[in-house]
Amino acid sequence: MDKQLLISFFEWLNNLEHLGYTKKGIKFYVDTFIKEAKPPIKKILNILQSSSFAYRVELFSICDKKLNSIKIIKDFTGFGLKESKETADSAPCIINKDFDEKTALNFARKLSRNNAIAQVLKPNQI
Repeated sequence: MDKQLLISFFEWLNNLEHLGYTKKGIKFYVDTFIKEAKPPIKKILNILQSSSFAYRVELFSICDKKLNSIKIIKDFTGFGLKESKETADSAPCIINKDFDEKTALNFARKLSRNNAIAQVLKPNQI
């Protein structure tokens, strides 16, 4: 029963992502599910959640093309324009948003292409 419940839950999460829910919205559902789940499922979900969405991006500086970098920050984080600009202006900083590994790497690459200096922080580096 617990295994089937877990499989159903992940299928449901996958559907939410395809429907356009943000990672923040999906994380709310995961957190709620963890609170209500039985102990073996809680342990599995905590391991999966911490390993797949614990990457962060450290922004060291933004050289030129600042507007493009702000747009990239806005696109990847879901921040508003003001918060994205404040993040860009506060470099060096760690962008306080959890990403999966692939998204974090793409984020850092796009920033680098716009002459910003950024690196991906792995879960054990945070």
